[in-house]
Formats: sequence, C-alpha cells, structure tokens
Amino acid sequence: MKRLVTVGRTFVAALVVGSAAVVGGETLTQSQWMSQVGPSVTDYSVLQKTVSNLAVGDRVAFTQNALKAVSRLPVSNEEKAAAFVRTAVGCLEGKTGDVKKDIIAEIFAVTPVEYLPMVTEELAKRFDQKRNNLSDDEFEKIASETLEAAAERNAKTDEPSVRNAFVALCFLRAAKSPDSLKNGLIAKLPDERQRNLASTWIPSVLASEGKDYSALTSAADVDADSVVQPSSSAAVFGGPAVDRLLADLNQSDSVNGAQGTSSSDAPKTGGSLGGSLADAGGEFTEDSVFNDTTKTGSGILRTPATGVSVQTIIVPGPYQNQVITIVNEGDGTSPKHRGQKAE
Repeated sequence: MKRLVTVGRTFVAALVVGSAAVVGGETLTQSQWMSQVGPSVTDYSVLQKTVSNLAVGDRVAFTQNALKAVSRLPVSNEEKAAAFVRTAVGCLEGKTGDVKKDIIAEIFAVTPVEYLPMVTEELAKRFDQKRNNLSDDEFEKIASETLEAAAERNAKTDEPSVRNAFVALCFLRAAKSPDSLKNGLIAKLPDERQRNLASTWIPSVLASEGKDYSALTSAADVDADSVVQPSSSAAVFGGPAVDRLLADLNQSDSVNGAQGTSSSDAPKTGGSLGGSLADAGGEFTEDSVFNDTTKTGSGILRTPATGVSVQTIIVPGPYQNQVITIVNEGDGTSPKHRGQKAE
C-alpha cells in the first residue's frame, strides 16, 4: 500500500507526526519503523532518530526499505543522488558491530547503478583509513569481510560483478595504499570471471582518482546521461568535514577507546548533520524539496535546489503481511529498472 502526501503544509504535518513517533528511545517494532521509512528519506533528523531506535537485527531491513523509498522520489537525478548518500550515511551511523558490513552490502546491492559512482566516492570519504585510525591490517580485514558479505548479497542482483567492483573501489579509494590492497580484494571475489573483470575495471577508476566510473556503468548497460558523476559532488555536497563511519569497527583506537567512536559521537564541524527540511526555508513549497541552505557540517548537505517542481511525494506505508523487500513491477523498482531480482 502507498499513501500520497501532498508537498506543502500537509507534507510538513506528515513529517511532524512521523518525527513524534520515534521520540522516546524505545526499540521500534517492524510496523513502527516501516511507518518511518518515508519521513526518514526526506528528513535527516527523522532518519537519525529512527535508526537510533532500531534493533540491530532490523538495521539491514530498514536500510533496504529506505533506499527503495529514495528510488521513488520524483526529483532530479542529482537530488536523488543526494538522498541516496544522505540515507546511506544515516543508516551507517552509530555503533552496529559486524552488522555494519551487512548494511554496507545492502547499500551497494539496492542503490541503482547510475548513483553508485557518487555513493561510492562519498562513502569512501567516510571510510577513510587514516580518519578512522585503522592500521593496514585492520582496514584490510574490514574491507575483505565487507566485500565477502557484499558478494553474497549481490549474487541476488542482476549486476553482481559490477556491484562487487564498486564495493572494492569504495575501500580502495579510502585506503592509504590502494595498490597494496587491490590484489588482495580482487582475490576475494567469488569466481575467476569476476576477478578478471575487476582487474580491468578497477585500475581505470583508480587512475582517474575516482572521477571516471564509465567502465562499470557501461558494463551494467546504464545510460551515460543518467549517471550522476562524482565530479559533481562539489556542487551537490557542501563542507569538507566528513563522518568516521568505520570508527566503531576499530578495536585498537588509542584515542577513542577499545570500542572506537561512532560517527554520531565523533566531533563534527559546523553543527548537526542534516536537520529538518523545514529549516531550509521555513516552509515547504514545490521548489523547496531537499533545500538545506541554513546548515553546514558533514559534507552531505544540499545546496539550493533549482527548478524542482514536485506535486506529490510517494511514501511507502506499512502494509498487511509485510516483508522486508519492496519490489513493484512498473513503478521503477522492478528488477529491470533497479537491478534487483524479484523474490
């Protein structure tokens, strides 16, 4: 079931109601967090509150549903790319332990390929080995285990070779010495064909310093015009400060203690990350979707949107006998469009 929420005062009211539902600190049931999926992908403060109240075992399912909701937003490709990054970062925030690797795997399995270049580069900033204070051995262990989890998850998609290569590149772009790590990660891929393809694709992306992912997007038969290039990130995402999304996996962080520091605990420049969309201009209009001009911070905030004309937002709502997969033929989330096999 879907509910249509008109952008304007009704939309603001819907978000306020959604926000209120996650206040209180109690662990959310599936039906409760399902009702927060729509508000979470358009309001970062709701996303943070929702994620902080999820049971660890629900984090992956919530991530899948949130990313599928982003894919339905009726906005431009750049706006949607911003929403994918913002949602991915929000779903990874906090201390999750090994589940974080499965969340990363889900992000790369569900996000449409045309947005993966941007998502890869933006997550790589937050996975940065030096910023997360990880040794070479620690970083390789995290990268290898995450890639193995992703390979298992991506086997259920239509582009496993491409998606696995994106995961490897995310860590290689974040590594102190990508050349030293590259062969080890490629060796973790599940079969010789994927290893051979990755050996061709990965060097070309690294040579471009992450600015050219065309080898991967072309292999997935994605229209070049629909790809949001990482080179546009300077215009889309503001601020040099980024989160340390792998810090809680660091078991020997001499600064932050044995358990590391979650990204939500780490210092941020310029205040909170995200915030309510209502802060953008005080009131919603058809041209204010995703505008957030009043806040600076962790590198994923939106610059003013131009020419966005939206009549309705499609917000997935809870439904009877719900499962964690939302796949609807004909609405842009079918396997043909989203690279996700129907179950």
